[in-house]
Amino acid sequence: MQKTSNLLDIGPRPQPAYWISKDVKKRLQNGWNYFGMDIGIEDLERAANENPGYALQGNLIKLPIKNNCVDEIWLMNVFGGFVNPPKKRNGSTTYTIGFNFGEILKDLGKILKTGGKILMGEYYRGPDLSKYDFSDTGFEAEIFNNGDAEKFLERYRFSMAHSETIKKWSENPVFVELRKKDN
Repeated sequence: MQKTSNLLDIGPRPQPAYWISKDVKKRLQNGWNYFGMDIGIEDLERAANENPGYALQGNLIKLPIKNNCVDEIWLMNVFGGFVNPPKKRNGSTTYTIGFNFGEILKDLGKILKTGGKILMGEYYRGPDLSKYDFSDTGFEAEIFNNGDAEKFLERYRFSMAHSETIKKWSENPVFVELRKKDN
């Protein structure tokens, strides 16, 4: 019996994972199930007409998905909408996220299968994910920023057009690959 693989794309509009990654597109062609999840009904209606899978209405606080059923989760430019206004501390500007990031990762970990991955990227205006301490999250983390960001784009076979857009418009793109550890 063949095992079903599931990919969850959180906040997929306007550029779902299967548009930006040749890897994702190939996996979907090979039988993976695709689930695009967004909070807005308008985005879901548009996504339902465009995507090769299922549209789910939900958010990061209350995930509408059973535990241990997702192999891979994509979150590209999702957290930028949650960044609080910048604050000056000790002469430098800091950004804080307007929710408990650790709780979000804990909840995402519940729906992820052991060995599954969470792929996050902030390359327009989000928080600097490279500054987060992932050591107590139950995940092994690999962070790609500055010169390493291109390695992430190559690993997940981002389309040439998308890679070029990121290089052109992003001063410091940050990508994070989290792999769920064995319990």
